[in-house]
Amino acid sequence: IAQYMATVARNGLQQKAVPTKKAVPRPAAKASKKEAPKAKVDKRLFLRLEKEHPWRQLSPAGLWKQLQSELDCFLSDACSIHRVRTGFAILTGNEKKREELLDAAPKFSDFGAKLEEASNLVAFRIANVPATIKTLDCTHTVNADWVSLEIYRKTKTFPYKVLPHGTCRPGAPHRNWKALFDRNDAPRPGFRILDEAGMATIHKPRPQIEQCKRCLGFHATRGCSRAPACWNCGSNMHSEAECKALTKCRNCGGPHRSDSRACLARPSKSGPVPKEQLARIRQIQQGEFAKVARTRAAAKKAEEAIIAAAKDVSMAEATGFGALGSEEEV
Repeated sequence: IAQYMATVARNGLQQKAVPTKKAVPRPAAKASKKEAPKAKVDKRLFLRLEKEHPWRQLSPAGLWKQLQSELDCFLSDACSIHRVRTGFAILTGNEKKREELLDAAPKFSDFGAKLEEASNLVAFRIANVPATIKTLDCTHTVNADWVSLEIYRKTKTFPYKVLPHGTCRPGAPHRNWKALFDRNDAPRPGFRILDEAGMATIHKPRPQIEQCKRCLGFHATRGCSRAPACWNCGSNMHSEAECKALTKCRNCGGPHRSDSRACLARPSKSGPVPKEQLARIRQIQQGEFAKVARTRAAAKKAEEAIIAAAKDVSMAEATGFGALGSEEEV
């Protein structure tokens, strides 16, 4: 026993290891593939009208009746019509009705109108393109064809159309261009042409400032139920043709028309004028209008005095007495 205990003490007590269960490998969960958002397709049909076309005076409901009576185009209740800058936009409820309208598109030419689908084009803005290129022999003017060739050299894609973008002063060394591509074949933005121009970026036009044609406020005319106002003085009591008052802005109270760009209450591209600033603008502009009104009243009074004095002189000469001197006055 003593020898056994000595052996145990020398070798140590051997214990069997506790068996551990191995973790069963689980197949890694596959990451769910998110479908890329599909590009929105513009299904609207655009009715293009000239500026003086009589159909521009119609309301959307009036145009609906006009299409039914003149062109036998019966639109369903699911169709919606709204105004756009070039005429009207028609959104049909189903594809069948849309195809029927497209089939009837040639009939619109008899009435001086044009029905077409929304264009599938994307616009690229290329800034700071040199207006001329100097060589050892001569100076070449950069035109639309030159820009198209340079775009093809960089992107291997010909643009659908190239046209100048914006306005520039005569003789400017650089100008901006806009290139239109088919949306399915458009190149990636960021390319440069002529090594001096800026990077090509997708052109996103800023929304235009809308002014109501009824109440002269800065919002869309559609849906406005306020009383019509005079464009000259801003009054609701008469029209512009009957106005005899001084010119006064309805929005800021200044001495200018309500559609003038000099109006300080006019929203900018970045947004509308804050309320606190608008109150201060109206206070200042009303003071300016009061100054103009006093000046015009004084000028009118002086003019009336001159006319009255000239009338007195003519009457005195007609009676034969002439104008009385200071010593002859009674």
